[in-house]
Amino acid sequence: MPQLPWAKPLNRLVGNRVQRLRRSRIPKPLTQKELSERTREALTRSSIASIERGFQGISLAQLYALAQALEVEPAELLPPRAEVFPSQMRKVEELLKRSTPKVASFLRQVQYGPTGEKQGGTDA
Repeated sequence: MPQLPWAKPLNRLVGNRVQRLRRSRIPKPLTQKELSERTREALTRSSIASIERGFQGISLAQLYALAQALEVEPAELLPPRAEVFPSQMRKVEELLKRSTPKVASFLRQVQYGPTGEKQGGTDA
């Protein structure tokens, strides 16, 4: 299977969330070993270390094991889509702001077409 260009950033984002939640436990933070034990050995301490550093992705089963061990919903371990896929629209809007009115008008026509509807059918 080919490596997806957003897989590594996604792994780092998930790892950061796991680490933040593990360290923010009250009354005291969990160690990686304690978190591993709470997953009922679904993940080893070294796997948790690799996940937190963004070196290792996780399966859905592991996601749920971590969520259960951290006493959070699985969604809390997942970053918002906008963090994983930075919007190309933001780049277009930045370009429009820096452009002359004539260039900005041209870019809007390319982006939305003469009818004002978005061209291309995707949110690339």
